[in-house]
Amino acid sequence: MAEDWRATLVVEGGPGGESLAGALRGWSPERELEHELPGRVVVSHDGPRLFLYATSRADLERAVDTARRALGAHGAAASVRIERWHDLEERWEDAARPLPATPEEQQAEREALAARERAESRARHAPDWEVRVDMPDRRAAIELEERLRAEGLAPIRRWRYVVVGVESEEDGDRLAERIRSEAPAGASAWVEGSVEAAERALPYGNVFAIFGGLGR
Repeated sequence: MAEDWRATLVVEGGPGGESLAGALRGWSPERELEHELPGRVVVSHDGPRLFLYATSRADLERAVDTARRALGAHGAAASVRIERWHDLEERWEDAARPLPATPEEQQAEREALAARERAESRARHAPDWEVRVDMPDRRAAIELEERLRAEGLAPIRRWRYVVVGVESEEDGDRLAERIRSEAPAGASAWVEGSVEAAERALPYGNVFAIFGGLGR
């Protein structure tokens, strides 16, 4: 199974205790390291932090050794943290932490992720996920809108399209599955990240994204 690995190197200082922003100002690790690392390793950096991404731990560790030698040539050293992407919890985890192996452990991780997403949505007073529904006609969309509103949800309808915010991806999956099972032939329902979540991730929000594709 393909995995994603990340190493974060935090530069501790160069000559005279200067940081990457000082002694190493202007150093471009991407350009310098890309010729020394295999193509399957990606390099990026943010201030004093250098990030290496690979699909195996062996490749990552070789990349860390190469990066340390490059830093040493610039008179700097770095602390290193190695992490592995956790698919169920959708975040980076310390590589020393074992991933869930049994169905029970995996379900517990999914529930933990859903609980965290719900808490974050409530804290921001804005859902991070949305169920988007494409109904076969306007009347069916109106009936779905009214039914969801009666359940205490806050759907938005435009012509035959309905969007309703949910607090977690798991909640969205359940609602989309129920809508598909109850909807007339030709309907479709799927889960996406909300516009609010996208706007937090992008420098400029797309105000038209909420009803993308309405021209069909």
